[in-house]
Amino acid sequence: MGCASSKPGTSGDNNQTTRPKPTDEEIVEHCTNVQRWWKAMRTHGAASAVDFGIEDAFRAIDTNGDGDLSMGELIAALTEVGNEPLSLEDVTVLFHVADVDGSGTVSGEEFTALLNNKFVVIEGDTLHAIAKRTTGNADNWKEVAEANGITDPSKMEVGAILVIPHVQPKVSASSGAVAYDVPADKMWAAVSSWSGIWITEENSPAAVKDLKGEGVGATRTVFMRDGSGQWKEKVTAFDAAGMSWSYKATSPLPEPFAGVDITKFICTMSVESKGKGCEVTISSNESVAEELGPMLSGMYKAWTASMAEAASK
Repeated sequence: MGCASSKPGTSGDNNQTTRPKPTDEEIVEHCTNVQRWWKAMRTHGAASAVDFGIEDAFRAIDTNGDGDLSMGELIAALTEVGNEPLSLEDVTVLFHVADVDGSGTVSGEEFTALLNNKFVVIEGDTLHAIAKRTTGNADNWKEVAEANGITDPSKMEVGAILVIPHVQPKVSASSGAVAYDVPADKMWAAVSSWSGIWITEENSPAAVKDLKGEGVGATRTVFMRDGSGQWKEKVTAFDAAGMSWSYKATSPLPEPFAGVDITKFICTMSVESKGKGCEVTISSNESVAEELGPMLSGMYKAWTASMAEAASK
């Protein structure tokens, strides 16, 4: 349901009361109430309401600074802010909705979950800004738009309550700039190979086949050597003078690459002349699942070594 998972209440200090697990109807009703409070919190005493985020709200409520919110702290904040403060009953239900682990306090993670699933739009908000504050990455604005049926971000209405979807955190992956004692032009000849002459059994679980075309628009099929799956890739940019090119995946990837968001993924390979040698960099944008980042970065670095070996022949 809307805000966060709920668990039975527990007894403790700070005005907390023992009560049964909130019903689904209560959760829906009080999720709406907390959004009314959240809007008031963002517009009450903030120098810039648009910049007033969830961490700011948490710090404002956590008056003793211990990193957790007690029932008393929530009552003090939620029943006093705005023109329509929440009732004690509202706060009691919300506390038990938010206290997912039943610890008797609301942690920063639990508070974030309570507010992140819904978001009230105020004057000056943009989808990019909302996505940045609620998911940690402005690039997730498309997911927010899709979850709310928004086709024209410029017509987002002030006061609208947006559903914030769960978006798996994405990171970039990179070989870093790796230096080699190989002339840049020779290295570029290897790096720009669409046939992937530098992809070996030692540095990749996949290989390529079915190459079609050259430069922008060229396509190829990449297949797992163990036969577990395959996908398509396409060149999206090719700058021979600048010694840089990029490609993307155009069909879903199998394991272990399933953590790549192919709607955003772009891999770029570049060569930069450095005296008599060069530096090679292979990187992808923020489109890779966190757990996959280190593996891809290691693979990219191994590719640069194979490129240097091919260029030296």
